[in-house]
Amino acid sequence: MFRYINFLIFFSGILTFLFILYRTITIPGSFLYYLKFKIIILLFCSFIYYLVIFKKKFTKEFPLVFFSLILSFYLLEILSYTYLRNSNNEQYKENLYNFFELNKKQKNNLTVFYRNLINVDEKNYLAPLSGISKRHTILCNENGYFAEYFSDRYGFRNNDKVWDEGFDWVLLGDSFVHGSCVNQNDTIHNHLEKKLSKNILNLSIVGNSGYTQLGSYLEYLQNYNPKNIIWFYYEGNDFRLNVENIYGNLVAKYLEDNYTQDLINKQNIIDKGLDKIFKIKLKEYKNKKKISFIKFVNLRLFLNQIFPKLNLVKKNNHLIFKTQPNSEEIEKLKKIIKKIKLLTSINNQNLYFVYLPSFQRYFNKERTYDETYFNKSEIINILSEDGFKVIDIHYELFSHLKEPLKLFPYKNRKGHYTPNGYELVSNIIQKKILTWKK
Repeated sequence: MFRYINFLIFFSGILTFLFILYRTITIPGSFLYYLKFKIIILLFCSFIYYLVIFKKKFTKEFPLVFFSLILSFYLLEILSYTYLRNSNNEQYKENLYNFFELNKKQKNNLTVFYRNLINVDEKNYLAPLSGISKRHTILCNENGYFAEYFSDRYGFRNNDKVWDEGFDWVLLGDSFVHGSCVNQNDTIHNHLEKKLSKNILNLSIVGNSGYTQLGSYLEYLQNYNPKNIIWFYYEGNDFRLNVENIYGNLVAKYLEDNYTQDLINKQNIIDKGLDKIFKIKLKEYKNKKKISFIKFVNLRLFLNQIFPKLNLVKKNNHLIFKTQPNSEEIEKLKKIIKKIKLLTSINNQNLYFVYLPSFQRYFNKERTYDETYFNKSEIINILSEDGFKVIDIHYELFSHLKEPLKLFPYKNRKGHYTPNGYELVSNIIQKKILTWKK
């Protein structure tokens, strides 16, 4: 019997080696990372084959020692997980679902912000432009804490009473204006409300582009007529308009006349659909956690903290977009600009355009002052020709700083602005607007 167990352990080692070899081949740039694991498994299999199978030594003792070691490793894995999930380890401190699991009992009505296509029935889809309404919402963590807020009746980050009291200002933007990843007091929204002493409605959401910002204007302002619209454009990815999927195709229709999804009257459908998607994502996280347990991920993370040079766990690949807007995207952006200008003109509204620079511009120092980077000068010129009031945050703020990366939470990967960064950006916007108002 022990002979068969030894053969089983040997072939399990061979299969593990083949799996790692497959991962090495299919994942570019992973050769050095997986090399140490392949060497360890080859030495292990060689030891079993030569000493236990071929020489027939320790035939009975080896399985007992092997399974005792495996059991010990899994005990250490459990202890490592218990320690790490409450520590500042990157694998856990920025994980939304881990934070949710730790806090769901202490905070009622808790959810994680997530926006995705909703399958209403077999033939109909809904492309929501906001999150779940009236929920305690976890947004993200870049500054050592998770940004949280209570969403309004339509799933945006506002005090719900603003819809009843009225507002003269509206913000349309992406994650930077949504308030990633800071508390409410540190958001552009909150700073501008205080500086302008006005009620401001924030329709900005993580992942927004020109199409969804235009959609938010059309869907949620149909019964209101605010005097001022501030449109934010983030150069890092807001130009990405070539999304060939159902969601992308639906929101692209906002360029058409009279198109609407009637979202303001479908919040119940949005809430149920997004909550269902959240539960699926949470289940995926839990399944991934089980797989991590099998692979000793937590034990390797713990050892990596003590001996970082061992590189036992692959670092997260924090993507820094290197592509630039292409001619097709620029043409689509022009159409969006033309549409929002037409709508605000019809409604007799003031329209301000805020150009937000990206981490990439300052991380790639040779591109910091490059006006062609992300087609910046071309986009600014398009706006200027159309008579927009343009606030260039790179020119007004970042270009005057010796160390612009200080306004980003990370120095070696992309992120949003720091609380101080958001405040300085808000100061610039307020000063420029007040200058134009005189």
